[in-house]
This record gives sequence, structure tokens and C-alpha cells, in this order.
Amino acid sequence: MVLEGHFQWWLYGVGHSQLVLHAPADGIATSVHFEGVRAVKLRTSYVGLTILEASGDDRIRMLAYAKVPERLSDTHICLTLPTEDDGFVVCGRATALSGRQARAHSGWRWPEEAAVLASWSR
Repeated sequence: MVLEGHFQWWLYGVGHSQLVLHAPADGIATSVHFEGVRAVKLRTSYVGLTILEASGDDRIRMLAYAKVPERLSDTHICLTLPTEDDGFVVCGRATALSGRQARAHSGWRWPEEAAVLASWSR
């Protein structure tokens, strides 16, 4: 999945294990919402965002880094952001969506009339 825009960390909630990368825009904005986050290795911003699901040795390495017990490994996805720094997120579910950006609200919430662009889960 390739997403256009200037993505930044928008929200990271340790208590709820959530991460949102958001590309603000006039009108329609794009966000990626990660839930059940176990490990993150990301830059603070990306111009354009490519997200791929890891497999094989890369997946095993990421699960080990996140200290996901083997009995729970099937419940987690490993998503890579293949750039020069090999960023990744280990989480339970992720959703990329676009929709009208709410200007009257600080922070982040699901965009109004959001369209799901992609989703990843186990």
C-alpha cells in the first residue's frame, strides 16, 4: 500500500496501545491507525508512506524485538515502512483511511465519512 501525503506521528497512546500517523490536508486527509501496538521503530515524519506486511525472517525478527510470546505470534501483524531506516510496527490491527478532516477538534478522531483504503489484521 502506497499513501500520498506528509505523514507525522499524530497520536501515541501507551495506555490503549494506539498509534496514529496522519497526513493533514485541506479537505480530505489520510491517516493510518494502529491498534494493539507492541513495538514501533519509526521516524517522526514520512513524505509518502509505503506499508507492507512482513513475512519470513523479517517477521520473526520483529516479533522477537517486540517480545511477543510464541503462543501469541499468530495474533500480531508486522508491518514495514520500507525506507532508508527500515521502520516497522508490530500490532494487532491497522487501518488506513481517508476522510474530511475535522478542524474544530484538537487531537485525532476517525475522519467524517471515512473511506477505508486498506486494513491489516490476523
